[in-house]
Amino acid sequence: MSPSSTTELPTIDTDLIESWRFLGEGSDAFMRDVIRVFQESSPPIIEELRRSGQALNAAALQRGAHKLKGSAANLGAVKLAASCAALEAAASGGASEKEICSHIDSIVPGSVSALERTLPLVKLSA
Repeated sequence: MSPSSTTELPTIDTDLIESWRFLGEGSDAFMRDVIRVFQESSPPIIEELRRSGQALNAAALQRGAHKLKGSAANLGAVKLAASCAALEAAASGGASEKEICSHIDSIVPGSVSALERTLPLVKLSA
C-alpha cells in the first residue's frame, strides 16, 4: 500500500472507539487516557523511524513501523496504521523509506486530533 492510497481510508474507526468507550463504561476520561498514552508513546517511535530511515536500517525501520502500526490499529487510527504497514513493506522491499517516514510523521498529529474530535460524537449502543 502506497502512502497516497491511504487517502481513501477513514482517519478514525469510530466503531472501535465505541468499543473502547464501552470498556471504559462510557467514560470519556478513559478514552482521553488512552489517547494521552498514545500521544506520549508515539514521539519516541517516530524518532526511531526517522533515525532508522536516515541510516537505511531496514530491520529497525520494520520494528518501529510495526510498533506504531499496532498502537494505531488498537486505537482506531486507520490511516496511520495503513501508513505504518506501507513503511514495513517499504523497509523490506527497498522503497523510499524517507518519503514514507515523512508521510507518517505528518499523519500522527492529525490522527490524534481526529481521535479527540471524535470523543463527543461517539455514542454507546443501548
